[in-house]
Amino acid sequence: QNWHIQNWRIENWRIDDDGFLKVTAHILKEGVYPYSAEESGVEDELPGVEPVMQYIPQAEFTEEALNSLEGKPVTVPLIKENEDWHQWRNPENALKDFLTVGNIAGRPRVTEDGCIECDMLIMDADAIAAISGNNEVGGPANRLVEVSAGYDGTLLVGGGRYLGEPYHATQTNLRFNHVLLLPAGMGRCGSDVRIINKMGHKSHKKRLTPKAFSLGINPKLQQGA
Repeated sequence: QNWHIQNWRIENWRIDDDGFLKVTAHILKEGVYPYSAEESGVEDELPGVEPVMQYIPQAEFTEEALNSLEGKPVTVPLIKENEDWHQWRNPENALKDFLTVGNIAGRPRVTEDGCIECDMLIMDADAIAAISGNNEVGGPANRLVEVSAGYDGTLLVGGGRYLGEPYHATQTNLRFNHVLLLPAGMGRCGSDVRIINKMGHKSHKKRLTPKAFSLGINPKLQQGA
């Protein structure tokens, strides 16, 4: 990949003696988010509901969930027609398809405002340039500043409200597989779920459909499974 960005700099990013980049990011945040019925796998339980609003509770940011995130791959999007930008990582592809550019470094933690925060060690030169701002060619749509977590879990169908916002189902038993780097405005969880040790930024309103940019929840999830 050749990731181009405009003249822009991350504040307090760290380059080590070997040239690798270490940044801190919020990779998931408590809240209610839209998913398509197809990717949710709940067409029978919620006929005619589109989108399916899913609640991600901070209570599910458990020690087991954080343990599953430690050391996991950091990836860049697969730019290919009819393919999800999220590509599930396994021993067959993790180091062979050139999408893995780093990994989660150290122990993830949960912030007071309901985010999972972690450090990422980026080892790919193009990805480092796209994050740190060393390449001054291109526009803001191409710089990698937001993130999207890829994970599996259990989807429990049942309505409720979080901070006044209604939802149809709740995500539980989260187990992480990877974290995807994204251009600004592309993350489902909004502009707060991003690399955070950076200069001030403007909010971006652009959002793609849940089908195009899944948080990584396995579409085979069923109620109580």
